[in-house]
This record gives sequence, structure tokens and C-alpha cells, in this order.
Amino acid sequence: MARLLAAADLLYARAESGIAMLPPACRPAVRAAGLIYAEIGRDLARSGLDPVTRRARVPGARKARLLARAILTPSNRRADRPALPEAAFLVEAVATMPLTPAVTRLAWWNLGAQVVRVLDLIETLRERERLGGAASS
Repeated sequence: MARLLAAADLLYARAESGIAMLPPACRPAVRAAGLIYAEIGRDLARSGLDPVTRRARVPGARKARLLARAILTPSNRRADRPALPEAAFLVEAVATMPLTPAVTRLAWWNLGAQVVRVLDLIETLRERERLGGAASS
């Protein structure tokens, strides 16, 4: 588990290069997701690297601080290494998609609610998968 978290931390650091290539309206949400997932990993490490007996969590107040950090990070900041080739095609695909003015306006004014909603949906899906997997075992 420790090796997996260390590898994830390296990928989170490298993600900044790809994030900088995304349309500006998308960057804070993607950056926030990375920050929150990294925090889940830190919580897991603090609790003894046992994801089975205790669920790793990020309290709402901490999520809000990470979201603020994602929003306030300069949009053109790049990591010291290029984006991974495995992800480059995704970044390029999104970067070339035109954003309508309405999407651009909505993307930033309610960004916090959007990020929290997506993260809550992901958490709900993971919980359903976990419960479904336990039921079939």
C-alpha cells in the first residue's frame, strides 16, 4: 500500500503539466480532484495503511480548503516534468474541444459545488461497488 501511495504521489505531481494544458475553466476542478484524492491517500497512510478495516476520508472542511487551493493555483503553472504519454491524448482531446460561453461562465462561478458533487458521486459509486462486491463474496 505504501508503494502504491508513493507512486500515486508522483503521478499527482506530474499531472500539473497536463492540467496546465487544459482549458482554463477545467483546470480548478481537475486540480481539486487530484488534491482531494492525494489527501485520501495521506489519511490512509496516517491510519496505518489499512484500507479494509477503516475507510479513508477527507472531512468537508479540509475538502473546502483543498478546493480553495485548487481555485487559487495559477492556471499556467507547469510541473517540472512533461505529462505522461498515456494521458497526453486525453489532455489534447479536451484542450481542442470548444467551450461555449455559457459553459465557461458556469464552470467557474459554481465550481465548488460542481467538484463536491462529482466527488460525492464517485464516493457513492465506490461504496456501492464495495457493498456489491462484499455481497457477492
